[in-house]
Amino acid sequence: MVQGRAGDLDRAFALFARELGEADPGYAAALNLESCDVDSFAERHFSARMAADPFAHARANLAEARASHAQRKASPWRHAILRLHEAFATIVPTLADADLARFSRGLKRVFVDNYAAVPHLSVVRLLALHDAGVLAVQRVDGRQGVARGPDGGWQIAGQTFDDVIDARGQAPLGLEDFPFPTLRLHLCAQALAQEREWHEGLAPAQGHVLDPEDPALARVHVLSLPFLLHRHPFIQGLTESAAMARACVAALMRRAEATPLSRDDIHVALAWLDRTDPIYQGHDVLMVARPSA
Repeated sequence: MVQGRAGDLDRAFALFARELGEADPGYAAALNLESCDVDSFAERHFSARMAADPFAHARANLAEARASHAQRKASPWRHAILRLHEAFATIVPTLADADLARFSRGLKRVFVDNYAAVPHLSVVRLLALHDAGVLAVQRVDGRQGVARGPDGGWQIAGQTFDDVIDARGQAPLGLEDFPFPTLRLHLCAQALAQEREWHEGLAPAQGHVLDPEDPALARVHVLSLPFLLHRHPFIQGLTESAAMARACVAALMRRAEATPLSRDDIHVALAWLDRTDPIYQGHDVLMVARPSA
């Protein structure tokens, strides 16, 4: 059982390694999985890819994927990691801070990479562009920024590009980015009192309630993905969205059953991406509340 204590992640990884080894002994042997720990696994998992030419690896991986598809047979280690990421999704929100940081540096990268599937046709097109001599891969240090060049282009790592497409996905946001000033102040003060870091975002309770023990936050439900990603890294997607909606509605129904309300007593405040009010722009926050009498 994960109790938010040091060591939880190591115990979970031991079970992960055992399941993975049983599912694909060949893969386990290639990585020397028995000697792996949660901090070294990702490096070994990615080592062959990082050592290869990216397009040579993509070509070989495409051939493997096509053969697997034709045989209607899933890659055992890929399928095992895909299954196990769902188990880890249930324990990550309760990991101790140090374990969460270790998970984010290593094992999370493996899970995200494994389920980030790309259509075969897209890979074929990229390979064709490379073969035609118009596409290359340039590794960029994460500390290097993107800046506008003097002639209107973009400068990255000392090179100038006409256009830049940022396909890294949504980055987690911290409490300092929360768009509602009064709530932001309350949340930051609470985090400070609990010695939590502001950059960690939110970790709502059941029904996505901010804090069921705090009268000011017990009626606020937050489903905004950027603020949940730090503690819920796998929360994106239609399935997760549906689950969040069901959990939120169930919490509202429980509150309504406990305190019968007339229609006039119920007030719902919604904010979404294209709201005209400037305070809402760029955020997809859902708040549900019944004002105090």
